[in-house]
Amino acid sequence: MNRSSKLQLIQEPVQEIAETIASALKLDVEIFDNNLVVVGATGRIRGKIGFTSKTACVTRHVLATGDSFAIEEPGKHELCQDCAIKTNCFCTASLLCPITLNGQIVGTISLLSFDEHQKKELISRQSHYFDFMARMGELIASRAQLLEIMEQITGNEKYLKTIIDSVSEGIVAVDAGGKISFVNNVVERLFNYRRESLIGEPVTNYFPQSPLPETLLKRVKIIDKEIEVNIHGVKLKFLYSAAPIFIGNEVVGAVKTFKDIRRLSRVAARIYQDHERITFEEIQGKSRALLNLIEQAKIAAAGCSTILLRGDSGTGKELFARAVHQASPYHDGPFQAINCSAIPETLLESELFGYEEGAFTGARKNGKPGKFELADGGTLFLDEIGDMPLTLQAKLLRVLESNTLERIGGNKRYSFNVRIVAATNRNLEEMIENEQFRSDLYYRLNVIPLYIPSLSERKEDIIYLAEFFLEKYSNLLKKQVSGLDSKVKGILLGYHWPGNVRELENIIEYAVNFEQSSLITRQSLPQWIFQKSGVEEEKPTLKNRTAELENEIIREMLGELGDSVETKKEIAARLGISLTTLYRKLKASG
Repeated sequence: MNRSSKLQLIQEPVQEIAETIASALKLDVEIFDNNLVVVGATGRIRGKIGFTSKTACVTRHVLATGDSFAIEEPGKHELCQDCAIKTNCFCTASLLCPITLNGQIVGTISLLSFDEHQKKELISRQSHYFDFMARMGELIASRAQLLEIMEQITGNEKYLKTIIDSVSEGIVAVDAGGKISFVNNVVERLFNYRRESLIGEPVTNYFPQSPLPETLLKRVKIIDKEIEVNIHGVKLKFLYSAAPIFIGNEVVGAVKTFKDIRRLSRVAARIYQDHERITFEEIQGKSRALLNLIEQAKIAAAGCSTILLRGDSGTGKELFARAVHQASPYHDGPFQAINCSAIPETLLESELFGYEEGAFTGARKNGKPGKFELADGGTLFLDEIGDMPLTLQAKLLRVLESNTLERIGGNKRYSFNVRIVAATNRNLEEMIENEQFRSDLYYRLNVIPLYIPSLSERKEDIIYLAEFFLEKYSNLLKKQVSGLDSKVKGILLGYHWPGNVRELENIIEYAVNFEQSSLITRQSLPQWIFQKSGVEEEKPTLKNRTAELENEIIREMLGELGDSVETKKEIAARLGISLTTLYRKLKASG
């Protein structure tokens, strides 16, 4: 059996991995084997599964070289020149990574963008995404390798048990009469059974909800069905699969495998969030107001109580939510975020609470878990909670009070353990008076309110943050811009910052793009900052341009010769000015 058929034989877990990646990254995923057969795909390209691509020129290159590859302008790269659809490529950018098994390339995994926003995210973070894709490729290869090992095992029972005990899935096998013939150590550990006491016993004696009797009777496979099991008073959710075991045409037994849904979500979240971990130490600022808030947030994070983050737009509420998660007892679990104002009401309910198969036209087969279930064991960040429709506020309150929910279109109750962090820039108290927000939900969320001060309330952070962002974007854009001139500092300090930290970061990024000297000057600032601040834009004059050129020359000489008193004397002599004049010019330039 060739390598390509290995990925096709594990198509179902490959597709599950593709869906998990797509859900975590908000990008579409395409997985090929080494014959260019699509074995996994999501979103608008899901219909390509099972077909051989005749246009995947870049994929051929990755399969041939074994190197990861980024396509920023599909259709325009030289590798695309022989492609039949190069003038009508369906994606805006893609990252491709090989899948390697035992030293051989067995396929590729790709992330694709379909609009300019996705493209910017994909290209700007491609090093993180390549690392993530490589780890997902290893996961796919490990599943293929497990299949290969299982095929090679002929009769060594001890070796077989060792292999099966090494996997993370629970395994139960029965004979043709429905009696247990094998369980692995995952089953022993989860249910606190000794496998010796189970062997030879009817499976329904120990596992009343087992699908194995039905599998034996109907002789058909069951793939990834969801079940909730009460184990020693604790409800756990599993995905299980079952299949009959044939020798010839005779059914000689059946086997069931199952995996903990919460564990799957945690693994996916942990892999992705390795690049998204934010701690309180990474929140920039030195003002007393900010430092006091961080200390409060650290204390609140150590518990499990609901936190409500208040503050203007752009102050960094999600940053604080992620830092709270990282400092909390839930840090090993997933961090799930949802913006209650960015999603239409009809979709927001299904995103929060999930839906069952057939709940509505276009509903995914087997249904879909919502954010509460995906965040189980971790933190759920409800951003812009003040914009949630009243109809959903009532349902959210019931879910928060019971820690259980019903998916749309179902009547089965799902339990979860989630830490809630909510955020808003709205005046909830005023909204309650105007009957726009439920008072009972407000009191349920407002357990620990934390107010994030606006940038105008912590002016001592403005220059500190500006210089932080300056260093960030100078490195990112590979420009030698090392500081802010004194006039720019005055403008920044005098501005009222309605967009807060986000607006400040945008302005500095803008200025670094356009600045041609070593210092950010007035001329590189966006025009609207003068209009909004009331500061008159400085018109270029011969005096101003001469001063700028002088400052540039002096800075270059200081960078070349050093900053000591002796070198400053030498610089003054070279420029034909006095040392006092040099100091005056340095002071004026900031």
